[in-house]
Amino acid sequence: MFFFCFFSEQVNKTSKDDDEEEEEEKSERSISLIRSVLYVLERMIQKYLPFVNFLIATTALGFQITVLYPWHYELQQEFNDLQKQQEEKLRQYHELKMQTIKNIESNLLKLRREKTNEKANAQRITH
Repeated sequence: MFFFCFFSEQVNKTSKDDDEEEEEEKSERSISLIRSVLYVLERMIQKYLPFVNFLIATTALGFQITVLYPWHYELQQEFNDLQKQQEEKLRQYHELKMQTIKNIESNLLKLRREKTNEKANAQRITH
């Protein structure tokens, strides 16, 4: 019986060792496969990256030419219109301010005339 137990333990140990070796081989094969795939991807990226870069740059240039450049003229026209509106508002404000100043001056002149007339009337009355 002792021999049978010992032998069965040995068989179990060897089968476990065999299983571990198989697992190690599988993991080494997996790692090797991953490394080879990464190597292939790296080579493909090195080969096709300039073409991808050129495609992106060409697309960006096409977008700038067809969309942004005409939009620039539209924005410039709107800016010029806005500038003209601002100048018109400033001119109107200046005219309104000048009219207000003229009104104030005319009212002051009327007050001075009234005051001088009152002084003259007061001097006539006292004499």
